[in-house]
Amino acid sequence: MTFENKPLIMGILNFTPDSFSDGGNYFTPEKALGHAEKMQSDGADIIDVGCQSTRPGSKRITEEEELERLERVLPLLAQNIKTPLSVDTFYPECAKFAIKTGAQIINDVSGSFNARIAQEVKMSGAYYVVTHNPCGADSASEYPDGVVKAVNNFFEDCIRQAKEVGLDPAHLILDPGQVSGEQG
Repeated sequence: MTFENKPLIMGILNFTPDSFSDGGNYFTPEKALGHAEKMQSDGADIIDVGCQSTRPGSKRITEEEELERLERVLPLLAQNIKTPLSVDTFYPECAKFAIKTGAQIINDVSGSFNARIAQEVKMSGAYYVVTHNPCGADSASEYPDGVVKAVNNFFEDCIRQAKEVGLDPAHLILDPGQVSGEQG
């Protein structure tokens, strides 16, 4: 998989019982596959699979729980979906399983660079998305030097860490996320 200089459409598949966008409508492997097939036929360039809700007020599940959910759905998707698969996780073992099962992108919304995930990505040739998310969905950040400077500093640090683990910068995707709290 390579990224062209054009916008890509990412379809979101929430394999959770408590998603903010679909309320758990796709929380069986069969329903998840059906939804993924629909997004694929509608032209999604990437399908991002999330097994942990990140809605405001959601309860974080353990790495073991997220892995159990991934094991239920990802092999089925990998066998039946031709569209590149992304997995939304910040747990290294989930990232390792996802890559082994066929995911080409690890989409980490934790708000920090994870060297263990970067190592998995590096060894596989997958891509690593790091999202600027300094305090999670339930909080607003203050940016005394401005949002642009804060996000830029965060991404410069991510690039430095990627180089330290030997991750090809072409396989690092920087997502500015949603920033709030800008004082103007």
